[in-house]
Amino acid sequence: MVGFFISGLFNEFIPQNLVNKHLGENGIKAILMSSLVGVILPVCCFGSLPLVVTLRRNGANLGPVLAFLVTTPTTSVSAMIVCWRILGWVFTGYIFFMVIIMGLIMGFIGNSLQAKESPSQETKGKCCHEDKEERKGKNSLLMRFRRVFHYAFIKLPKEKRSV
Repeated sequence: MVGFFISGLFNEFIPQNLVNKHLGENGIKAILMSSLVGVILPVCCFGSLPLVVTLRRNGANLGPVLAFLVTTPTTSVSAMIVCWRILGWVFTGYIFFMVIIMGLIMGFIGNSLQAKESPSQETKGKCCHEDKEERKGKNSLLMRFRRVFHYAFIKLPKEKRSV
């Protein structure tokens, strides 16, 4: 539920051109940024999937998406606390930094892969462009949070298209 809610917040409050600008690149900057965001967010592996779908729809490349998927669940606060209690600080620090390195490696691999069927720019953010046309003149905070919940718990779960 947290992943869907954060995904709705991403969709409503983070502009698509910002995602395109920072995560739509093939360089190390986009991969590092998505890895660091993945480390910060407190969601599990299932919670990161709706976030990835939203990021990918808004223009993020495959490399940053894979880096985000690797770093998010393994560096969550709860996973780090359990690791620290069972294995100690040294091993917890080792896992933390190795997960970031693995995320970077997966990001580079994702950027080097060529998808058979890459979504075009017009279909990549199709849902978002339609929503933004509907949003003109409706920018109250209550309406924005209604759109967050509608996207997160109605529109996103009904999505059948693969990303």
